[in-house]
Amino acid sequence: MAKLANVHAKEHGIRKVRAEYYPKVAVDAHVTETELDVSIKNSPYFGDTRPTYGVFLTASVPIFDGFARDRQMDIARAELRGAENELAGARDSAVREVWKAYTDFKTALRKQDSATKLVTASQNAFDAALESYKQGLSTYPEIASAQRNLAAARGVSHDTQSAIFTTASALALSTGDLARPTTRPLRPTTAVRPLER
Repeated sequence: MAKLANVHAKEHGIRKVRAEYYPKVAVDAHVTETELDVSIKNSPYFGDTRPTYGVFLTASVPIFDGFARDRQMDIARAELRGAENELAGARDSAVREVWKAYTDFKTALRKQDSATKLVTASQNAFDAALESYKQGLSTYPEIASAQRNLAAARGVSHDTQSAIFTTASALALSTGDLARPTTRPLRPTTAVRPLER
């Protein structure tokens, strides 16, 4: 909005410089009182007081100013082009910010799908290792490794959920849509079973 206001100000500046090319007409008026006191050598003062007034109509026509107005017009036009370029840059920056926030949000949603599959696979691997250990077919280090992998997968899932909310907030901020928050979850979360010992 500031950049747009700056463009309008520069357009007004061009109109102001353009007005310098036209003749100017002015009306001036004055009213005064004139007092005249005169004294001739060693005599008392004498004189009179009279009101004076006048009305003037003046017109000035620019004939030649050494191309100063042309240079001022060139400067005003250059400033307008600069303001328009700043406005275009601000608009491009806003579009880039919205697009980046949108793609970050979509990427976070895709990562959530992968994280959910990772948690499911890690949970199945842990369950299989635990059942195998109960049957005497695997060792405790294999269970500990499966448990560590499951904890890491859950950590990835939580990080991904956090990234979804962060990128959704960034998207709402960049589009100016923070005034209408939603109460429904962005994506249903999958229930994860607690670690078994």
